[in-house]
Amino acid sequence: MQIFAHRCSRHEGQLACSASGPRPEPQIEQKTVGETGHGPVAGQHDCLGPTTKPRQNARSEPQPAGGDHLERKPRPDPAGQQCGGEQRQVAQQEAEAWAKRESTIPLKSPYDLLILASIVEKETGLATDRPHIAAVFVNRLRRGMLMQSDPTVIYGLGERFDGNLRKVDLLTDTPWNTYTRVGLPPTPIAAPGVASLMAAAKPPPSDMLYFVARGDGSSEFSASLDEHNAAVAKYQKR
Repeated sequence: MQIFAHRCSRHEGQLACSASGPRPEPQIEQKTVGETGHGPVAGQHDCLGPTTKPRQNARSEPQPAGGDHLERKPRPDPAGQQCGGEQRQVAQQEAEAWAKRESTIPLKSPYDLLILASIVEKETGLATDRPHIAAVFVNRLRRGMLMQSDPTVIYGLGERFDGNLRKVDLLTDTPWNTYTRVGLPPTPIAAPGVASLMAAAKPPPSDMLYFVARGDGSSEFSASLDEHNAAVAKYQKR
């Protein structure tokens, strides 16, 4: 299940917080976030379980709080093959997405693509929004802005996450907290599908830097903080 969690954006000295985009801070304490906890998608096939050997291009991988880190590979589309076939298909999907990537995306390796795609996977509530969500994160990376993705914070909290994402959680530094650390987290936070891999590899041209949940699974995208604050007022302050 998609997690629609709080996100705060700091831009030009201003801070706003929201679900799937900046939202007014007072609402952070009460937000209940999702049903699946954090990290890899629950109930996935064992073939897509923990990667037992470090990826050659992987970064040094710290452990999330409260348990061992299990890096998951992307879900194959379609599923249902034997483990060896699935893993080969997964590797091929990642390689194909990297080969088709937009040359200007600020990613250095297929592993970076996998990490970004995992964030897009967790942030997407409506499939048609997926490429636009990818574009927001790519634009923020290009500008050196904090990504500020709630699912990364939740993943870093590990077993400490109790279903409520609070302001203190956003300010508690972990290697996965994209509110406190610039750039991508050190590992994927979920198992992205092909659609998320391709959205991250080839995001549409866009000047959008923010998005906020409309409450129906879709998101409202904005290019400026003023536009975004107006969207927050419209969709989050009702």
